[in-house]
Amino acid sequence: PLFIYNFLIGLLSELSINQLQVGEKLIYQFPTSVAEVSINIVLNIILIPRYGAVGAILATLSSSIVTDLLLFYYGNKAISLPVPKMKLFNMYMIFFLGTLPAF
Repeated sequence: PLFIYNFLIGLLSELSINQLQVGEKLIYQFPTSVAEVSINIVLNIILIPRYGAVGAILATLSSSIVTDLLLFYYGNKAISLPVPKMKLFNMYMIFFLGTLPAF
């Protein structure tokens, strides 16, 4: 179930990559990729010895969330879309809280 969160949050980056392409600001993908790799390596070193496979999933999920949020920020910086950010946040919170009892 944790890996499903990765795909749900990944929808933000799908939208943002299109914004960056249209705005011709693809250079913003480089720092986000570096951040993702760096965060993933550090969290893998920390979490895998403690939690095993679940630690690897948590590391991947955490680095993906940071990258998707960075891409969302840079995408809106390149071309601003009227996305209601509070509504989007509430939708994600309802999803996370709704799936929390599964854990």
